[in-house]
Amino acid sequence: MRNITDFFAETIGIALLLSCSSSSSKAVEEKGGLLWEISGNGLEQSSYLFGTAHGGSFIAATYILDSIPSFEEAFSSVTQFIGESYSSSGNQNLMLMDSTYAELLDEEDLAILDTVMLKYLNRSSDKIKIKPSFLTRLISEKKRFILVQEKMRAKLYAEKYLDLRDIDELVYVSEEPMDITLQKRAIKKGYDIIGLDNRINFQFDTTDDSLTLTQQAEHMISIFKNNQLDELIRVSLKLPLIDSLNDAYYEQDLDQIEHISIKLYSDSLNYGDIQRELLFERNFKWMEHITSLIREQPSFIAVGVRHLPGENGLIDLLRKEGHTVVPL
Repeated sequence: MRNITDFFAETIGIALLLSCSSSSSKAVEEKGGLLWEISGNGLEQSSYLFGTAHGGSFIAATYILDSIPSFEEAFSSVTQFIGESYSSSGNQNLMLMDSTYAELLDEEDLAILDTVMLKYLNRSSDKIKIKPSFLTRLISEKKRFILVQEKMRAKLYAEKYLDLRDIDELVYVSEEPMDITLQKRAIKKGYDIIGLDNRINFQFDTTDDSLTLTQQAEHMISIFKNNQLDELIRVSLKLPLIDSLNDAYYEQDLDQIEHISIKLYSDSLNYGDIQRELLFERNFKWMEHITSLIREQPSFIAVGVRHLPGENGLIDLLRKEGHTVVPL
């Protein structure tokens, strides 16, 4: 009988990640790596740039972080944590509405919503005031995580990797985004916390302004009916480029991540224009603040890994400002 570490190494491409952790630093440098040191150009102390994985259920943050020998030393050597965003009451208020779902939906649809909410969020619709667009996203991410676990459990049952009593020991899948894990670590260390999107007044909102709250709510219910949400998520989990991107992240291969990212934002079907805006326009605006922030305090910058590579990526933009940026 095989243990769970063997299972995950085989089924979600972790074996290469493990080899990276024990290989020479030269091998990591050839592929770019996830962790970079920023020095020079008048900095009294180095800062660091790290590419995170976010956007749904993913490999547990600690498993990735533990595979990078220099990570803890770098993270412990700074006094400031810089992430993409930092939650505040102002940001949270954008998600809230004054209406109740009893006002937006008829009794039949309200019952459907309550069934879904009780199953995935353990609360009823009268206990929540989140706008339908955000609520749909929240439930989708919860469902996505469950489907990933179900897929792994099926593999475990079929191949009898574990005793049934150990079947819930899926320690390498995390429901918490890596960015949040890192932010919590920084808070515990007493670091100053900076949100780059807060600095540039950027708020990612998928809400269609042309839709009323009632229309948003009706659209949400329509995808809950007949398990349409399940099918949408299952399709998204099978996208070849996304699978390849995950594998490249496990291997800490920044060159391959850039290659895949170019395909993604060049594809109109993958909302390429929006992706380019979310990546590069934010990079340019972030840089207006990053340079001064790392001069003020040694910082650990943790943003989505796709923001790092390429001529408009943060690595090259920092180099153009005169900094030395090297992989660790």
